[in-house]
Amino acid sequence: MTPGMILLCLALLLCVWYQALDRQEREETEAREKACRAGPPRLPKEQEDAYWNRYYEHYKLNTSAFERHLPDLLRKCPGQYVALADGRIIGHGTNSFVLNREASSTHPDTFVLIERVVPRPIGSS
Repeated sequence: MTPGMILLCLALLLCVWYQALDRQEREETEAREKACRAGPPRLPKEQEDAYWNRYYEHYKLNTSAFERHLPDLLRKCPGQYVALADGRIIGHGTNSFVLNREASSTHPDTFVLIERVVPRPIGSS
C-alpha cells in the first residue's frame, strides 16, 4: 500500500467517524428539543394541590418572619437582600442571584424566600 492510499483510507475512516458523531449529536439534540416541547411531567391533581399548599404555607411563614425582622434588618443591612427558610433568616447579601444560589444549595429541599430590605409603606405586606 502506498502512503497516498493509507492517507486516503484514514481520511475515509475519519469521515465515517465524524458522520457517526454528527448523527449521535443530532439525535441527542432532537431528544432534548422534544422533551422541552413536552414540558415537565405533570403530577396527579392531589399531589399538585399538596405541593402548592405546602409552598403557600412556607411563603406565609417566611414573609411573616421577614416582616417581624424588618426593623432590625433595616438597621443592620439596608438595601441588601435577605434569604429566609422555615421562618428563619439564613443569609443576606447585595446580589440576589448569588444569595439564591447559595441558599438553595444549603437548603435544597426547602422553599427559600429572597426579599430586599427596604422600608415598606404602612399597611402593605
